[in-house]
Amino acid sequence: MGSRFSRRQFTAGVLTAGAGITRPSLHARAQDEQRVLRILGWPSYFSDEITAPFREANNVRIEVTGIATPDDTMLFLRAGGVGLYDIVAPVIGLVAPLGEAGLLAPLDPGLIPNASGLFSQFQDLPETRSGDDLFGIPLLWGTFTLAYAAGQAIAPDDWQAQLDASYTDQLVMPDDGLGHFWIWNWARGADDPTRVSKDFLAETADTLIELKQRRVTSFGGSTYDTMMKVANGTGRFSTIGWQSASLLTTPQQQALATALPTPGGASFCDCISMVTNSHDPELAQQFIDYMISPVAQRDLVDSTRWATVAQGAPPMIQPDIAALYPYDDIDGWLATAPVRGYPPVSADGDIATYLDWIIAWDRGRQAKL
Repeated sequence: MGSRFSRRQFTAGVLTAGAGITRPSLHARAQDEQRVLRILGWPSYFSDEITAPFREANNVRIEVTGIATPDDTMLFLRAGGVGLYDIVAPVIGLVAPLGEAGLLAPLDPGLIPNASGLFSQFQDLPETRSGDDLFGIPLLWGTFTLAYAAGQAIAPDDWQAQLDASYTDQLVMPDDGLGHFWIWNWARGADDPTRVSKDFLAETADTLIELKQRRVTSFGGSTYDTMMKVANGTGRFSTIGWQSASLLTTPQQQALATALPTPGGASFCDCISMVTNSHDPELAQQFIDYMISPVAQRDLVDSTRWATVAQGAPPMIQPDIAALYPYDDIDGWLATAPVRGYPPVSADGDIATYLDWIIAWDRGRQAKL
């Protein structure tokens, strides 16, 4: 999970089509007879293995355009995606803004019966609605933590403890402004880290610049990249890590562990929505329903190592992956690592907007180690 702050390599799915000039082949005619769903989202969420049962049962071809950052969903839809895509997977903080902008179509709950089987924490969230219209269904969630070299380091009790001189050259920092501001705005006392004043945001950026210049030994790349640097011996802490860190290393690497220093971590929630002017609204909503079914959720979580939204999925998930999250106490977990959204995407008094966050992080990005 990154943001436009995190400049990961963009990977787009290739759109395919079957065609013939005079006499189409049997394969081309079969493709022409297929219904098609075009999806904008993380490619790993919609792999062939995960979507195969739906495709085969409905004679559907799925074409995925990959995103590199969560806000690509907003950018692509605004840049001509309406009328092209049927399904999109936006982060929860963008669902209502995209719906209000006319980029998402309201969903029919009657066509998505599996929504009733979601954990209560992910049912009927206000962030997925605008007025009476439902614009998104939670698809997947997960938590950003502190990741560190197990057995070689002791996790700090408080995020701000990393400013201490004892952490000099011990930290590896990814190029991820969204995650850092989520955590450090909260660590600095904000009740809601996504709604802080411009002055507060600037002070958080100053703190992160101090951290980078005085304690960080390596900066840049994705959160995964930084965790692998720690696993390979560069530093002992990734300033942001994934809850799944302990499952990502090889026997030849240093094992990783995770912690939630005070006041806690930050969770994300990705949703699944229908794009305005979908070519096949009924099929699109059937696909949404399939993706939140226990079986599809099992395959999705086993593949991504994030967390499921479906109550029936945990017993089917690989045990080591299921054990990453306490499904019997989601409320307790989310109290320590709340689901965070986006800062406002348009002007809202003195509250720092998404653009302000980009500018503030870019200042930190340019600060030299």
